[in-house]
Amino acid sequence: MNTLKPCPFCGSADIRTEPGINLNYCDKCSAEANIEHWNTRPIEDALNKRIAELEAENDILKDHLREAKNILIDKNLQIDSLYEEGYKLQQRIAELEAERRWIPVSERLPENISNVLILSRGEQLIASYHSKYSLWYVPFVDKPVVTHWMPLPELPEVQE
Repeated sequence: MNTLKPCPFCGSADIRTEPGINLNYCDKCSAEANIEHWNTRPIEDALNKRIAELEAENDILKDHLREAKNILIDKNLQIDSLYEEGYKLQQRIAELEAERRWIPVSERLPENISNVLILSRGEQLIASYHSKYSLWYVPFVDKPVVTHWMPLPELPEVQE
């Protein structure tokens, strides 16, 4: 036997069934209906069906939202990684530019005996600097006036 639903009028669970006459009675509000129709509630059933459909759609939307959040998190991690890589590249560029810049002799001089590129009277020349004697040696130039210098670049790898 099916469980009887509460009274459709007052919601009471105090329902009596009269088996001999095929009727259900609500003891609270005296509503009555035959046994076959007591649990039939077309409007309520339609609403419950629609609620179930909406809950299923809501579950699908929640799944899509979870996927979208995961994609967004992945994209944000990729963007953060790109920013970090860009920052490291900017630092490396700054280091290389600092190595390749013209250094004023008033700022500092080359160390030990160094072959460097110099700026003397507006000309770029290769010179040797001897730190022990504070002496610039520039071939074919008598008494160079050195204002700036920079290290020579690394030689390229030669393939034979």
